[in-house]
Amino acid sequence: MKKVLLGFTILSLLGSCSTYKPFTSTVKPEEIKQIGIFPSLNVLTFKDADEKSKINEIAKQLSQNLAVKTKDKTESVLNLAEVSYKHISLNDEEAHILDNELSRYITTFNKLESINSSHLPEILNTQKNRDLFNNMAVTDSVVNILEKNNLRYALSIITLGITRTPIGDAERRLNNTIGFVIASSFVALTGTGFWRNELPYTNSMYAVILDAKEKRLAFFKYKTELIDPLNEKLTTAQLYSCFEDYWIWYHPEAQRHLKITKK
Repeated sequence: MKKVLLGFTILSLLGSCSTYKPFTSTVKPEEIKQIGIFPSLNVLTFKDADEKSKINEIAKQLSQNLAVKTKDKTESVLNLAEVSYKHISLNDEEAHILDNELSRYITTFNKLESINSSHLPEILNTQKNRDLFNNMAVTDSVVNILEKNNLRYALSIITLGITRTPIGDAERRLNNTIGFVIASSFVALTGTGFWRNELPYTNSMYAVILDAKEKRLAFFKYKTELIDPLNEKLTTAQLYSCFEDYWIWYHPEAQRHLKITKK
């Protein structure tokens, strides 16, 4: 069982309304020849409340490993899509700017996601919702980061996961395999309705491509699945499936991973 929310479809539909400037940039997937990769943001919650005090300790031990694994997965997708890439290094100030930007996108999208498309014309004519839609624009601060790196496009992967795996078992099982980091601005999102805390395992993954030239999102996809965020095989398949209809659906190697999600 899994729940899939197609953010890109909704944003594209909104962009088609003549009364409003498009959310998404006009770029097509095949036009993206080079892209920057932002450091991934990963938030993991253990459902075992008695062991929450250990989260920061384990995060410190495993965060470097997660960065490597997420980097490898992202590179594999871009290699299949035949898109060249470079990793973007951020200082503390830039990381804070990006955290706030991505947090705003996700918060806004979760509001837009519930909109019935048949009501869009009347919704677009209200100032309140126009302001809401404007929240999906790429800010000058983020544009400056891309321009400093001589890039028009940048990709960011965000994951929010809940597991019931005991922390001790997770530490032993994941050592040298996968890890996680906690992004401060995203921890606050656990109280905004994103996370379905009644579920034993949940992993939400957001894939965002920013377009610095048009100051819009070139791509946005959100998938929530009832899988253990500590299961590397399933999370790899989830990442591939985010780009299934955008870049890599036709590639045999991609299909090998995607079959996992369709069983």
